Order: sequence, then C-alpha cells, then structure tokens
Amino acid sequence: EHRYPLVLLATKLGPTKDAFDMYQKFAAESGYESGTQHVSYLWKVHVDETDEKAEEVGRKYLSGVSNPFLSGNEGMVNPALMALPGHTSRTSKKIAASQFGPKGRFGVNRRTFDDQVADNTILTGTPDTVIPKIRNILETLRPGSVFFWDGDG
Repeated sequence: EHRYPLVLLATKLGPTKDAFDMYQKFAAESGYESGTQHVSYLWKVHVDETDEKAEEVGRKYLSGVSNPFLSGNEGMVNPALMALPGHTSRTSKKIAASQFGPKGRFGVNRRTFDDQVADNTILTGTPDTVIPKIRNILETLRPGSVFFWDGDG
C-alpha cells in the first residue's frame, strides 16, 4: 500500500523468493505493480586469493560482532527491551520463551557455517568460485538492490 521496499538480510533463497513473490502479490492487490526497485537482498560474501583463505576469514562471520538477529552469531538480548508492554502479545511472548530452552535459540536450531555456505547465505572463495554463485542468487531473486556484507572477520 505504501510501496515500502522489502529488504531481506542473509535469508535462505527459497523463503526469500517466496517473500518477494508475496510482496508482488500484495502490491498487485493494492493497485500497483511491484518491480525490482521494491526488493533488495543482503548476504555475506568474502573473496580471497584462495578458497582456503576465504573460508578461514568467512568463518569469522559467526564469531564477529555479536548480533542477536543473525544465525550463528547470536549475542544476548535484553528481553525487557525486545518485549515492551503493549507491543507484544502474550501468545508471542510464550512462543519466544519456549525458544530459549535446550533446543531453542542456542541449541539445535543454530545454523553452522557449513549450513550457511550450503544454502548460499554465506559465500566464500576466489572470484572464480564466488561470481557464479552470485549470478545464481541474482537470477533467482531478481533484486533491485544488493548488499554484500564483509568485514566482520
């Protein structure tokens, strides 16, 4: 309705494509045609002289500056700041509380570096190995703006 852009950050390609398609559907229902200018994508990319050097530095994405919203690099969040009274329903608080158990946020749901490389949310390598992966992501998602995240290592 307001034509705000949709920017997704280092998310898996399948769900990202689904979100972009949903955005286009809702845009059409609101009376306008969504174009590439309405969707953007960010992912972690590190290019180096060799694949081995790139992987070594790329692994630091998981140990760099802590960010509670990034898979594999979770910092600690002050729950009082994230669930202000009147801004969160009791149901969502119960769901959030259940995620911090042994199998929650820091348990089996944590995505490893290898998992993130496998689903292309982290790209590491030489230009020869990374450029085809970037091309695949661009052809799959067709974002109007792309952001490469580097420098946490």
